[in-house]
Amino acid sequence: MFLKATWEEEQKSHQKELDELQARVTDLKVRPRWPVLLPTNQFRRRVVHDLTILVDYDVQGQNEVLHAHLQSLMSKSAQIQAAAGEVSEGYTPSGEEKTIEELRQLVGYLKKEREIVECKHELAHQEATRSVRRFLLFFDPLKFIIDLVFSFLFLLRRYRQQWEHATRALDEVRGKLHAEQER
Repeated sequence: MFLKATWEEEQKSHQKELDELQARVTDLKVRPRWPVLLPTNQFRRRVVHDLTILVDYDVQGQNEVLHAHLQSLMSKSAQIQAAAGEVSEGYTPSGEEKTIEELRQLVGYLKKEREIVECKHELAHQEATRSVRRFLLFFDPLKFIIDLVFSFLFLLRRYRQQWEHATRALDEVRGKLHAEQER
């Protein structure tokens, strides 16, 4: 009778330990993943904020450059118009002078076109520079994401080890319980 009571107590303690281990294994399987995702949400908010600041800064700089170019083009246009107005006032060119006048107009037209092409070239250069800046801006978060993935892999490995340890302990307890039941 005494052996049976001891055996029942030991069986109850093993059963309790088995239940605790099963609960731990279940907890590891069911545990919500949202605490692990918090850094990504914070990262997204930070990236959106940084991009907003960068875009605002780039747009403001581009507006200033365009405004300066527009001012210079307007002043040059006014100078060209003033020069053309001075030449044409009260003056009627002859045959040879007409060709000289046409050449002057052609030179003026070519100068305007050259300025337009230079402006387009400068804008293209600024756009390329901005693209390089954006690439560099995204490279740093990419490095952060890679580090984050490696930390998740580390956590996953650690949880796997805990799960394997709990499973082994559960198997040991089951084996002990089975051995006790056979006695």
